[in-house]
Amino acid sequence: MGDEPAGAEAQLTAEAGRLVADSGPPSARPLTTTRHRAFMRATYGCETVTATQCRRTPAGLLPRPAHGLVRGRLFGRPAPRAAWGRALAVFDLVRLAGQTRKLEVLALGGAASDPARTGTAYLHRDALHDVNFLSVVNGSPVTAEAEWAARRRADAGFVAVAPYADGGPARTSSTRPRAAGATPITPRTVPG
Repeated sequence: MGDEPAGAEAQLTAEAGRLVADSGPPSARPLTTTRHRAFMRATYGCETVTATQCRRTPAGLLPRPAHGLVRGRLFGRPAPRAAWGRALAVFDLVRLAGQTRKLEVLALGGAASDPARTGTAYLHRDALHDVNFLSVVNGSPVTAEAEWAARRRADAGFVAVAPYADGGPARTSSTRPRAAGATPITPRTVPG
């Protein structure tokens, strides 16, 4: 988005090329440089509404998903072809109408890697990217089948890339409220 370090676009192009070699060419590959605020407003369909309307509140227009689940792993080195092939195979699992599924690869590093690994609570200074498997159930009520499908896909994606990922903590997040008295999920701590 204009703030990338030198070489970032070339690295991205190389990694995208590896992914395309495994999965086939995308139907479209737009490359646009834009400001963050404009990008986010376009992503959420908010180009023509006010900031108040562009929210998930009673006064807002954005829909609130009924259920969301994400599970991911951190990578301290580029993932090999086999990892991407296994990650893409997860998309053929449990297809249900009304669900949105995503494979999200988030770039990490940069200035976040400058402090010492044990200098703050964020121990993953050496992570290059984060690979997440997301499932969103858009309709309500959420059926047990839809919840099971979301969980199965996230778990399968996690298992698929685990052999190639770092040994850091696994992350699972869900928008489903915990039952009263349920024990919250606590992250593991990785020794410094």
